[in-house]
Order: sequence, then structure tokens, then C-alpha cells
Amino acid sequence: TPNEGAALQKQAQAQINPNDKLTQLVKSMNAYKDVVAQVAPKNGIGVERILAISAFIVKSNPKLAACSAPSIISAVMMAAMSGLDPNPASGQVYFVPYSGEVQMQYGYKGEVNLAYRTGVIESIYARAVYAGDEFDHRMGSDESITHKAGPNHGDSSMVTHAYCVAYLKGAKRPVIECLNKAQIERLRKKNQAKYSAKWNPTAEPKEAWKTDYDMMARKSATRRL
Repeated sequence: TPNEGAALQKQAQAQINPNDKLTQLVKSMNAYKDVVAQVAPKNGIGVERILAISAFIVKSNPKLAACSAPSIISAVMMAAMSGLDPNPASGQVYFVPYSGEVQMQYGYKGEVNLAYRTGVIESIYARAVYAGDEFDHRMGSDESITHKAGPNHGDSSMVTHAYCVAYLKGAKRPVIECLNKAQIERLRKKNQAKYSAKWNPTAEPKEAWKTDYDMMARKSATRRL
């Protein structure tokens, strides 16, 4: 019966050695190495290094290793073409499992890296604001931000705002984007809905949003800029 067939297929998949799957994934990624190298930015960290780091990350994370092989390969290839470092510690690129599929997401530092590559940015930075910080966002033709760290600065659970300030080459005034907590949450939920078929609007933050909420908030402000 169809149900019995599906059960047998599921049982067979469960018996696949994860190491064998990883070996096949590495072979598949290496098969595209030369093609990706032709389109990858010359100032990136290098395709071979990205592939090596990606293989280690997938092997070390059971949730990623359990995702579909095509989605893993697609995410890794996207990282390689961006030339950004997929090591989570770099904050440039994250591999995030969503309903059995892997999605590549840019981190705050990845967004900043890409912004500088445009050649029109003189300087750019983003910051998170925490409860207890002295913070003032003055809008209008003379827009400015004043921010002084308070006792809760650095506590991801206490984020109240995030902002990004960029100076374009030749410009006298900065370009500023400021998000309050409600705006940050709307963007987070929109992002999760985009990648997860089982999205729940009341769900708690997942993956990078759960471990690095302030950094992801900074990324959101940078992207909105």
C-alpha cells in the first residue's frame, strides 16, 4: 500500500549513514567549485575555504545535516558566490534550517561587507539600543542620533531599538535608519514566515534570532537603510 511504501522509504532514509551523505554533499559541492570561482568576488575569502568551512558546519550541526541535500548545496553555493565567511563566529553568513530546508541568511557583518563593495559607502555602522541606554533620535533635515551605553548594554533580551548610520562618499550628512522594537519584531516575523511553511506568528525567535538577537536587529536596520 502507499502508506507501507512511504514507511519503508522513511525507514531506509533513517538508515543512511550521515557521514556517507556528507561525503556525497562534499563531492557535489566540489563539482561546482570551478564554476562558482568564476563568479565569486575576488576580494572574498576564497571558494575552497568556504566549501571546507561549510562542510564542517553541516557535519557539526545535526539539524543542518538532516536537511535536504539540494537545499544544503544551494545554500553553500550562495555563500561561495558572495565570498562571505559562513563561520557563525564571523557574523557574515548563517546557514539556517527551516522545515527540512537550509536557507543562507546574511548576518550584520555580511550586510556591511556587501555595502562597502558597492563603492559608494565611505563608512557605515549599526548599533543596538538596550533598556537603560541614553538614546535620542532626532529626525528632520538635521537628523542625528545620540547614544550612550547604560547598565544593560549588551543584553540581547533588553533590546529596544536598532539603528544604522552610513556616510556616502562626498556627502556631508549621514543617512540614518532607526527601528523600534515593534518594527524589529515585524521584520523578524516576516523573515521567519518567508522561510518556514510552519510559521507561527506568536513563535519565539529561532536560530540566529534566538542566539544573536541584537546582531540580527542591527542587520535589519542595515538592510532597511
